[in-house]
Amino acid sequence: MKMRLSIANLLEKVNDKDTIPKSLIKMESTEQQLKNKIKNIEKEVRFYEENDTCPSCKQDIQEHHKECVFNEKRKEHLETQESLNELVEYIEQTEKRMGDINAILDTVYNIEKQIAGKQNEMSASTQYIDKLQKNIESVFDEGIEVQETKNELNQLIGEGKEHVSRRKTLVEDKHYLAIASTLLKDSGIKAKIIKHYLPIMNRLINKYLAEMDFFCQFNLDENFNETIKSRHRDEFTYHSFSEGERLRIDLSLLLAWREIARLKNSVNCNLLLLDEVFDSSLDSVGTEEFLKLLTSFGSRANIFVISHKSDSMTDKFQNHIVFEKKNNFSRIK
Repeated sequence: MKMRLSIANLLEKVNDKDTIPKSLIKMESTEQQLKNKIKNIEKEVRFYEENDTCPSCKQDIQEHHKECVFNEKRKEHLETQESLNELVEYIEQTEKRMGDINAILDTVYNIEKQIAGKQNEMSASTQYIDKLQKNIESVFDEGIEVQETKNELNQLIGEGKEHVSRRKTLVEDKHYLAIASTLLKDSGIKAKIIKHYLPIMNRLINKYLAEMDFFCQFNLDENFNETIKSRHRDEFTYHSFSEGERLRIDLSLLLAWREIARLKNSVNCNLLLLDEVFDSSLDSVGTEEFLKLLTSFGSRANIFVISHKSDSMTDKFQNHIVFEKKNNFSRIK
């Protein structure tokens, strides 16, 4: 009962859990609009600063008119910047509130899990007690001699004590097994370990995406579910992108995992094999950007690229090994 009341009290504290995310999205959209407005104001001011003659009508722009425009735009810029600062501060407060809400919801989830565990234990105990009670009642209803009834009853009592002791042992084992099960689930120790590396992993993925001229916000959670945001923070799925864009994402994940393996195992592998990467759906821009990324590895990695585009890739690498097939066997040409 106390746990139920605790859950109700916690849920009262997060009655805005559905409205806060929507509000945050709207504020982020407004923030971008204000930033765009400031850019437009600065663009207009630069026009009057850099031009003394109107490009359209070829008439001179009066200094008095310029001063009026400057004053008006300064005031508008100041008001917009103040609004943007206030909005940014409110966004930070809202994000902090979202963090608090998520923490409370995690607490509610843990309490509900504890309640379910206690209910299962109570149900098992009640069933076992009912079984013993029926056995005892059946003994008294048989109408046999008193001594035989007493002996059988004593035997049942002894068995009941053994069962109670056994039940206690089983309940303890179940408790420890439940703990072990929770720890070994995807949301247990594994999730904690993954959560430790997630910020580094997401930072590396987005770094490699940016270096390949693919600007989007790619994030993985503890269960490796991806969230992809692009343009005005619109949400996309992996299959929303073209083959070439998906390949850039795949390559960024590959390089990020390679770097995570180096950080986790303290082993720096200087060998990188890429099989037919340039033969797939990468366009010319993606190919150039990925080549620049490979060049940035320098002497830290020995890179081997397997490709059927021998003609177009000849000038991209220092050394080449050509294979040919003879008698159904491949050999160095």
